[in-house]
Amino acid sequence: MADLLVIFPILLAFLPLAALLANGINAYIVSPVLATAAALAAGFTHILFDVPIWSVWLIIVGLQLILFFLKPVRERVVANLKVAQSDLYSVGVLGLAALMSGMASTSTPAPLAWDARSIWFHHAKWLNGPAEYFLEAQFLPAGNWPDYPFTGPALMTLSWQLTGGSENLWLASRISGVLVILVGLLTAVVLANTFAPKAHFVLKLGIAFIFVASLTLLADGYYNAGYQDTLQAALVGLLFALVLSLKSSKWQDLMLPAIVFLLASNIKQEGFWFATGVLVLALSVQAIQKNYLALALLAAPAIVRVSWSWFQDHVGMPDNGHTAEVIERFPLLFSGDLEVANNLQLVFTNGIQPRSMNYVLLALLSAILIAMLGKGESFVARLPISIASITAPLGVLGVAVVTYVLGQSGGLEWWLGTSYTRITATFELLALIAMLIASLNLLPDSKPKPVVAQKPVSKKAKKRR
Repeated sequence: MADLLVIFPILLAFLPLAALLANGINAYIVSPVLATAAALAAGFTHILFDVPIWSVWLIIVGLQLILFFLKPVRERVVANLKVAQSDLYSVGVLGLAALMSGMASTSTPAPLAWDARSIWFHHAKWLNGPAEYFLEAQFLPAGNWPDYPFTGPALMTLSWQLTGGSENLWLASRISGVLVILVGLLTAVVLANTFAPKAHFVLKLGIAFIFVASLTLLADGYYNAGYQDTLQAALVGLLFALVLSLKSSKWQDLMLPAIVFLLASNIKQEGFWFATGVLVLALSVQAIQKNYLALALLAAPAIVRVSWSWFQDHVGMPDNGHTAEVIERFPLLFSGDLEVANNLQLVFTNGIQPRSMNYVLLALLSAILIAMLGKGESFVARLPISIASITAPLGVLGVAVVTYVLGQSGGLEWWLGTSYTRITATFELLALIAMLIASLNLLPDSKPKPVVAQKPVSKKAKKRR
């Protein structure tokens, strides 16, 4: 629990800026997203200019305080932060965040898992020294995956440097786990504000608790063990929720989805493709609803892809991914190739059938419920969200399956056994989001409290006063 005294100040350091991008309770759980984005920016700066991550991050924290010199901005920030304490739902969300963060911290397993130590903790160690450590690491064997993005490791390194610089693997695991909890909770709150704004706060809190608890189980307990798969799933899910929830035509409303896309696409290599597919799908819903300003977010994938390619070339980063191989072999899916057919059968038998089929059915049932029983809008208006809620998880699952089938010529059974439950965490979370949207649509509106008319005060009573 002592580590929470380090984790919470780091994740809540961007409350002032968060209060400008979000209202009420959302500001408190948007701050961890901004803190993580600042850590990622500090990581890039460290590698390019050999400046310590902690110093760059603190400079970014300080820059937001300049906003307080503007009185209108200062008043707006204070007002937005006060809103979160003014109703039982907001207080309940803060309590839920504290409770589940504490549970994530105390349940953190010993940091001994192989992939966490060989990949994510290694990346954090490379970032914890001079920039040359990271640059030299690009020539290590591919088993360390030096070409992986480093959103998670940058946050781990920041937590170490702000507590003296020693490499604390327990702290690294815990800060990743707490971030998963808070990102999942933010997703639930955003969707509740969109699809059940008038529902009773107790029902919304209960559904949020179930959703976040389910999120922690997606990668078989790895979410607070240093692995980054569940964090990637949570950020892709949050991106989907934020873009679906866009209502107004203000540039300011696009900033948070753009930041979340940046983070989601810089967790693991496949994160870019998952986040891009989900973004395009959610923006299709916005286009149908004639919110055309939101389409400006389509620039985000191009900017991220070009920037990352330049960064790879600049630091001499190897390309150990399977993307090129998968694209090259894609026609084999339709050629009747025997190896591809055998791989498909193996993926279905060892992955989809025992692990994923229930989530496929869950997404399908949820989509039907959204279309048939959703509140407010007509059936035609609800249909795009219904279609998106099932297309998103199935699309992500399709990308994963094609990668398994075409991305490796041998050892597929071992590859499935060691990674399938983590790789498909994003698919499973999007299926849970479909269920969450359906559940919120089915919640009854809270009955307004009756207004009791007060009797007029008599003249005699007034005289007694």
